Amino acid sequence: MSHSFKPTSLRTRVLVAMLVIGLLPVLVIFTASHFIIRRALEDGAYGVLSALAGEVGREVQHFSVHVQADMRALIRNPVLAGAGFTMEQRFEEIREARDIYELFADVTLYDTNGTIALSTTYNYWENLRYTDWFDRALRGELVMTPPARILGVPGLFVNLFAALPEIDGTRYILSARVPFARLQRVLDRARPSRHGYMVLLDGHGNVLSHPDAQQLLRRTLGEDAAQWSSAPQGLYREADGRRMLYVARKVPVSGGGEEWPWVLVAMMPYGDAIALLGAQQRILLVAAMLTLVAVYGIGVYFSSMLSRSLVTAAKVAQRASRGESD
Repeated sequence: MSHSFKPTSLRTRVLVAMLVIGLLPVLVIFTASHFIIRRALEDGAYGVLSALAGEVGREVQHFSVHVQADMRALIRNPVLAGAGFTMEQRFEEIREARDIYELFADVTLYDTNGTIALSTTYNYWENLRYTDWFDRALRGELVMTPPARILGVPGLFVNLFAALPEIDGTRYILSARVPFARLQRVLDRARPSRHGYMVLLDGHGNVLSHPDAQQLLRRTLGEDAAQWSSAPQGLYREADGRRMLYVARKVPVSGGGEEWPWVLVAMMPYGDAIALLGAQQRILLVAAMLTLVAVYGIGVYFSSMLSRSLVTAAKVAQRASRGESD
């Protein structure tokens, strides 16, 4: 019984084998590089976020130190702290001081009853006599209040209080109002990526700085800032489902005798972090397609040659078995 070789079937098998052998390394490289590059991009994004959070955190601390240093300089002003000056002269001095100390939006002088004596604006006045900040200032402390709102005014403000030396038998408390907007601008410019942003939280989780002003003083990112400092980096999912890489850094801020455990969170959309992965995948896909074409062409050529040789040999063997000769 004789067996005939099917050239087409043999050629197809050889071609398939060559395609598998040629494409297998490409698939292995594609898969391995996908995971390796993804991991490298994630690590790189965390590195960027960490470095940026460190730099911006120092700016936040500098803001606190700067405004308190300005306040200490102001209460040593001889016109405000010395005797022999009229209230008109003191008013002129605090008006000029507000222009000199660019962080101050308003400078106000209170008597010990919490009643306003002089002010550069006389806006948003309230009696502060029975507040803890005012009492501490009377005891000789320099006090900075936590960021808070003023009714009808956008943004947050901090207030500083410090006692002036006794003047002609009367004591006064000097107050300076500082808009948080300047620090907000620093955080807004420090974008880790095109769609990334920075968030500053107080120790209770209240938002102090956020690109969306509607989020201020809300606990948008949780009920407690400790959850961020306990997990300093990771993946966070926003309310709309968008995944964000984040790095959180503690920013201890001195509020005039108090340490505020603020937390700075640098966020970057996961898509921004691995944007290069898409380009890498397209390059590998093109390489795979070119490899497929090349392997197919080579496979067709060699499979045809091999199949012709085997078919010829098979025919010779069949004739020999029948006793035929060329």
